[in-house]
Amino acid sequence: MALYIKHPRSSVAITGCGHSGVENIVEYGLQVTGSNRLYSIIGGLHLMWPPRSG
Repeated sequence: MALYIKHPRSSVAITGCGHSGVENIVEYGLQVTGSNRLYSIIGGLHLMWPPRSG
């Protein structure tokens, strides 16, 4: 579940949870708002212990 707010320069996504994956949330937000840029994503993304890169 997410709320997408469209602004003339970009969009913002406010999420309730991140079970569908942050990539899917971003892609869907860009699709429904018609924006080509997402300025910010705020919410519960369940990234408490992300995997270490490197």
